[in-house]
Amino acid sequence: MKRRYTALCALCFCLLLFAHAPANERINRFLGLTKKTAFTLVHKIECQFNTYHPQGLLKIGDHFIISSVQVLEPVQFYAQPDEQGYDRSTGRGLGHLFKVDAKGRLIKELELAEGDQYHPSGIDFDGRHIWVSLAEYRPNSRSTLFKVDMDFNQAEKMFTVQDHIGTLAYNRDSEQVYGFSWGSRRIYCWTTTGIELYRYSNPSHFLDYQDAKYLGRDLVLAGGLNKWLINGSGDPRTVDIGGLALFRPSDGKIIHEIPLNLRAPDGGTVTRNSMDIADENQSLQFYFAPEDNQTTIYVYRPAL
Repeated sequence: MKRRYTALCALCFCLLLFAHAPANERINRFLGLTKKTAFTLVHKIECQFNTYHPQGLLKIGDHFIISSVQVLEPVQFYAQPDEQGYDRSTGRGLGHLFKVDAKGRLIKELELAEGDQYHPSGIDFDGRHIWVSLAEYRPNSRSTLFKVDMDFNQAEKMFTVQDHIGTLAYNRDSEQVYGFSWGSRRIYCWTTTGIELYRYSNPSHFLDYQDAKYLGRDLVLAGGLNKWLINGSGDPRTVDIGGLALFRPSDGKIIHEIPLNLRAPDGGTVTRNSMDIADENQSLQFYFAPEDNQTTIYVYRPAL
């Protein structure tokens, strides 16, 4: 009996190692990237429909999932903050999830709206469902988190949050949800039923995270940017500085961080909106969808 128990434990341990092997390889490959790493554009996919303002991107099998906001009535800024402290109105709009094939054709669409909440977040995948937050289009506001089945049949409401959650990541090992506020200045962790486990101020000020993905080993990869004035406060012109950050949400520690000087045709950084990462042919592959309305998904491969 003892031998059987020992053999069973060894088998379970081997299966656990095998399950984590792809995640470990992906993480280790990312750790090998530096600011000098050359990235090659290997493919472009032009979306053949109006994508509005993309927020999140997932590559699942041969399809892409894009979260996006359609603004029907822009927010109006107030001369003074209102009695609740808001500096702008909610505006009006619709959230969208798009399922797109490898040629950029729209396969299926799901509209998302919850009262004044219509701004979808960056998105992540738990193996069966897409997780997305729907927020008011203003900082320090309110959000509702949903999970959506892959056939887009149902958006199941999970819980609400008293903050604007601009992106999220799903920890498939602990079954916890990480959330990031407007500009990713606050980081949250919840159970799948909305019990808050912790929150803290983001210790990193290099990037405002726009889209994030759980990679394994309690680590999250996020893409984002910051805008910098070109010639000081008297010059209104700015330049986007993009980058990627691998960090541990449980304590906010940055494990590895790189600037990324890849530009879309309009000159903006490719990490200003949505991104995903995958393993292809024993190499990393990055997917970026930076443009509004007529979006192209840019596929880059780093030299390792």
